[in-house]
Amino acid sequence: MSKNQYPIVKLILALIIGSLFLFYDPLSSAAKQLRARKKKRKQIQGQLKPVLIFLRQKANLNLNEDDLLKAIENSEIDYYRKDSIIVFVINSIQTIDQVQKDAIILTALCSEIENEGDILKSGVYKTAIASIFEKYDFIELDDDAKTIVKYYDNYLKGNKLQDDVGEIDFSSKTDELTRKYNKTYNLSFKLKLEKEQSEEFRRTLSILIKDGKLNVQQLEKSLKERVKSELQKRAVKSKAFLVLSQKFQNIPEVRRALDRFPHVRYSYPKPSRLPENIEYVSTRIIYPSSALQDAEDFLKNEIEPFIPTDKINEGFIAVLPIEGTELFTIPENADDIVKSHLKDGFESVAAYKTGISIDMTELYMESLKDEINVDEVLSNIPINIFVPNLSESRKNFLIDNYDALKNKFNISRLADWANINPDDLKDFLIELDNQRDKKRLYKDENWGEVAISILEKAVKHRDAMNK
Repeated sequence: MSKNQYPIVKLILALIIGSLFLFYDPLSSAAKQLRARKKKRKQIQGQLKPVLIFLRQKANLNLNEDDLLKAIENSEIDYYRKDSIIVFVINSIQTIDQVQKDAIILTALCSEIENEGDILKSGVYKTAIASIFEKYDFIELDDDAKTIVKYYDNYLKGNKLQDDVGEIDFSSKTDELTRKYNKTYNLSFKLKLEKEQSEEFRRTLSILIKDGKLNVQQLEKSLKERVKSELQKRAVKSKAFLVLSQKFQNIPEVRRALDRFPHVRYSYPKPSRLPENIEYVSTRIIYPSSALQDAEDFLKNEIEPFIPTDKINEGFIAVLPIEGTELFTIPENADDIVKSHLKDGFESVAAYKTGISIDMTELYMESLKDEINVDEVLSNIPINIFVPNLSESRKNFLIDNYDALKNKFNISRLADWANINPDDLKDFLIELDNQRDKKRLYKDENWGEVAISILEKAVKHRDAMNK
């Protein structure tokens, strides 16, 4: 080769090498995205297969796995959660109505609870079951509610869910179903409360339990220890990630990837003894699943594939692992805090350990013996459940003053309010309102309307209880 040819060869080699670098980044990015899709698909398949087996064995429903796999991949549901997969799959079935779908969802969740030893996961499934209870009228037991109960009865007997059932005591079976999966709802069922009253009842019950005003049995020691043990196991093996970013969090796919995990997002922080520019950094704490405990893998597999290669230098995202997620507090226990709203805040902070909140009200109710003392509950539940549309401040006013109201009118059961003169109730509510140090909560005529509404609802409640 002549000396004159060397520059030409060098030029050709330079062009070839340069071309390889041009192609390398897109190819590398494509490979990362492919790995991320494969990982996601494997996770979905692991959750999906048991659901399809249940539907085939229990309901003679044969669904196309590939079609559902693609549908879930293209959806925004949290595919790490089994209950999300169950609800998505069953609601996608076009050949049955919504009542049948809900009945099958309920039985599928019951099956998951039977096979799940983790009390925290079971609690998530029970919450989903309670949301089905909320949709139907189990007091009057209309045809839709009976369908739910029939499917549950067939599930218990090992029959196909849609099979005809013989004679069935729907009231007794409803009591059994609700008592097993949501004792708080079961109480409202026994009290024969209307839907809105039922929701307010459960909210009020939570407040009374937290404030120690409901003198039912305390949580059994074994349940307390079990909850504590589950939380400690979670805290030891899990991590939280502190995620700091600019620009990249606004990419829709990245935002969805971050949002699907339990998280706490902070508004832009005002710096103190830190660089001022930190004010413009997006900040959140997320709680990744057990399969994503390595921060580097999380960043590379869950986030990086969604950042376009040509935008890689236009922002940043950083992940800082927080090991162990220990939590130390003063005081140590929520019970030591006097005011209820501060106690609620304290209890919510406990979720920082694992990213999981626990409905202690339901755990409390589950810890009771098989039969709940309904008479005791009847004597302690305030009248705010009869007026669920009141503002929070006015409902809390009724709760805070319920002992005075009970003593004034000699109330021992909720139904006793049906016998009270509404004018007398109005006058006493006005008197209590005037005794407050703050501005009046309601005008006289408004308290009169509340008193009449309480009386009307109490009469309906009394008549329902006497049926």
